[in-house]
Amino acid sequence: MAERRGGPTQPTESFEAKRTRSWDEYYERRKDHPPSDSLVEAMQHVSNRSLAVDLGAGSLRDTRFLLEKGFERVIAVDQEPAVAQHASKLDNDRLEVQTTSFEKATFEPASVDVVNAHFSLPFASREVIARTIENAHAALKPRGVFTGQLLGVRDTWNVDDDYRTFLTEEEARALFTDWELERFTEVENDEEREHGLKHWHYYDIIAKKPE
Repeated sequence: MAERRGGPTQPTESFEAKRTRSWDEYYERRKDHPPSDSLVEAMQHVSNRSLAVDLGAGSLRDTRFLLEKGFERVIAVDQEPAVAQHASKLDNDRLEVQTTSFEKATFEPASVDVVNAHFSLPFASREVIARTIENAHAALKPRGVFTGQLLGVRDTWNVDDDYRTFLTEEEARALFTDWELERFTEVENDEEREHGLKHWHYYDIIAKKPE
């Protein structure tokens, strides 16, 4: 048998380790970004500041903004465990993290003042998007506010093997028939990115639960 030569074999990085490292890098890149414009605008329609929910909290930039705005409690929802780890570094006893998917997050009925879902819903299926919006409606107090985005069908990412959900304007509006739409804006623009031109097509939404 031939002698095996070379140095010791380096241990292979596990999938979970790679995933955690990727999220750590994402967090470091985006943690100091300003809050999303849609959430800042939505706050003009929020009258109470008892409880806010950040769905798909990611880098926690919107979560931190909600804490800075003086909410008594903020719940950050994200199924990525690394988000909870980074949230613990904020060391804020007003912050609660639910490490779960959108549809499994739990809130007391009519207890929430604002639900923020900044570009997080398009990563779910149509069924989960609909259920999440219904759950947000149930969780919000009367006159409570929802803000988020849904991707449109002309977005660059809309290809057969993509895992995101893309909607027509009619389909997107149909999800909010039980709401008062403060703003429903269809947005299309191009962005030069590292791997080429990205065409954005999405609906920017601020909606209020009726009395």
